[in-house]
Amino acid sequence: MSKVYVKYFIVVILGLISSNLTSQNITQVLNLGDQLYDKKDYFGSIKIYKTALNIDSTNVDVLYKYAKNLSQINDPKKASRYFLKAYILDNGKSYPELAYELAESYRTSGEYRKSRRYYTKAIRPYRRNKDDYWYKKISQSKNAATWADKHDKKNESQVVKPISEINTNASEFAGTIFQDEYYFSALIADSVGQNDVIFDQDYFSKLYHYLSKTQKPEVIELKESNKFSGKHLANLSFYKENQVFFSVCDTNLKCEIWEGYFDNNQISQAKKLDPNINASESSNTQAFVFELDGNTYILFSSNRERGFGGFDLWISKKESFGFDKAINLGAEINTLGNEITPFYSIKSKTLFFASDWHLGFGAYDLFSAIGQLNKYEKPENLGKPINSSQDEYYFSVADQVAIFSSNRKEGNVEKGNNCCNDLFQTPYELEEIEELDPEKIKVTVDVLNKYLPLNLYFHNDYPDPNTRDTSSKANYLTLAKNYQLLQQEYEDKYSSQLNDTLKEDGIFEIQQFFENDLEEGIKSLEFFTPLLYKELQKGSQIELTIKGYASSLSESDYNLNLTLRRIQSLINYLNEYDAGKIQPYINGSASNGGALKIKKLPYGEFAFENELEESNKILAIYSPLATSQRKIEVMAVTNHEGKEKSLDGSKLADKAIIKLEQSTIDLGQFGNKETLKSNINIQNIGLSELRIFTINSNCECASVKYPLRIQANKNGQIQVEIDTRELKGNTRISLSIFSNTNPNIHVIDLLLKP
Repeated sequence: MSKVYVKYFIVVILGLISSNLTSQNITQVLNLGDQLYDKKDYFGSIKIYKTALNIDSTNVDVLYKYAKNLSQINDPKKASRYFLKAYILDNGKSYPELAYELAESYRTSGEYRKSRRYYTKAIRPYRRNKDDYWYKKISQSKNAATWADKHDKKNESQVVKPISEINTNASEFAGTIFQDEYYFSALIADSVGQNDVIFDQDYFSKLYHYLSKTQKPEVIELKESNKFSGKHLANLSFYKENQVFFSVCDTNLKCEIWEGYFDNNQISQAKKLDPNINASESSNTQAFVFELDGNTYILFSSNRERGFGGFDLWISKKESFGFDKAINLGAEINTLGNEITPFYSIKSKTLFFASDWHLGFGAYDLFSAIGQLNKYEKPENLGKPINSSQDEYYFSVADQVAIFSSNRKEGNVEKGNNCCNDLFQTPYELEEIEELDPEKIKVTVDVLNKYLPLNLYFHNDYPDPNTRDTSSKANYLTLAKNYQLLQQEYEDKYSSQLNDTLKEDGIFEIQQFFENDLEEGIKSLEFFTPLLYKELQKGSQIELTIKGYASSLSESDYNLNLTLRRIQSLINYLNEYDAGKIQPYINGSASNGGALKIKKLPYGEFAFENELEESNKILAIYSPLATSQRKIEVMAVTNHEGKEKSLDGSKLADKAIIKLEQSTIDLGQFGNKETLKSNINIQNIGLSELRIFTINSNCECASVKYPLRIQANKNGQIQVEIDTRELKGNTRISLSIFSNTNPNIHVIDLLLKP
């Protein structure tokens, strides 16, 4: 879109050196170009590299650097020509990454078949290490090129148009519509001379409001603007009652999310969000705030620790103290790449976002995924013409119109250039979904595991208190509904044990358990059960693993029987579901051959016990810690096809086999350390691919990353990061690995001491 921007001193330098260049001093010219390139002054450096190219058009260094610079200013078609020349002359010896960069330039030019050829060349050095990031990255890019070649057709009924009244030869992005008015961000220089030479040493993105009355954009002012001097302002998002959220970024594009109030084209009361959102040592940006079921949530993009890749999407619920700890949206959405610019439609229960990793046409594509909070179906590419082989992001919908940003050439203000972003719009009608309908979800065992684990909670000693029976006739759903009626009793009993300064916080903790944890368990079970039934209707033979816990008020043998009764209450619920529809699958009489086997793990150990609460019977029953420990956990679903096959249906002779170097690992003392990290090697010594469905921990303090697949006779690594700040005493963290092996559960214990 933009013409070539060149700082004034670059023009002067070019004038001085142009008459004196020879092949002998081409190295000096390249050094000058490299300096500008390293400063990210790509429009300055390309002038230098082009001058060098005029001197020696067969120099591999010149060809490569010129091509790389063309990629940076988003001219991939031209870049591919010069990458190819460099590759032919040098065969990639001087620049090992050249084959990959050539493939990328072909893909972002829409030449998908050519790109596959060079992805094949690029992946060769990594063939012996399939766990390497670059093997995964190149393999994914090649798969994306194959996908794009098959889906490279436009939906002719959908018309995408540039928003010509807003777009200029600068960069416009992050558009939204609020109360029938356009708002957007733009990077526009203040001082521009002839030939678009920019005289500003630095210039920054700002927030804009396109006024329909004057048909002109105006800068949105901020009170106390001195706070934001030398900062980029972008990504304006409106919430109710004119509350707004926006990004504040430094010159290194490290961003923070702020909130304020919008009135008369001005933002006042600007305040940075708390550290749960603006995590230290990370960039946090592109906030979208919405209300769901009476609660307020914020979606945003961040490259903080414990993510899956670069930038991930995160969600946080607003509480009385501010936004709570952010939760990652999970592996269905987030990848080894970057996921950015979230937008959520309450009407259609759909998340929209941009990704450079999911299968797409090139660079960033836009995707949608049905779901809510942090549970979503597999994302779907929005297809052409919304997506192109260039960048698309910042998707939002209002009044049956979708707005997004793209640096594509088509419809661009400056024909033939695609350096910068423009705003585009297209008619877009969202399908209303009142509730997520399990009937519309395509169910597989993998999909079922997306909605696990389920944590289901119990009142003290229920069901059937004061007995030692191992079975029960109680139905879990009835027990849970009755448990909800005890909220006031729990608030009163627990707060009675606290001093006046802690009572309010104590009551809030109890409210959080009943309104979030207990309620979420009930809702999740009611959503999961019809999906389970749908899979059984296909004739699947599957196994459901349920683990029981109990607080340690009674002796262990009593608790063992109690957890068995609790597991039985869930089985009773399944037997009675929808007038007994699942019962034939449990008792083995289903006519289609489907079966549901329940694997009981009746007594799970907690990572640590609270000795103070054990000595106080009221706290041992009514405290937040006690309520969180009285539960059963539906942990995983696996295929169970009988003795001849392992749990994913493969023949026993070919099954995957897990080998662990240690099943118990002593991590020593955590002392004053806030986090501990451990890398655990896992080997597949079987003859078929190992599939890891999930890894569960008995402690919320543990964050676990793991490979989903490990090839036969190959190794993988489980990465564990432990937040030690709330650990008390000797700690045993149990990691349960659920896989397609037989047996399908392997446990690793991590031991820690204070």
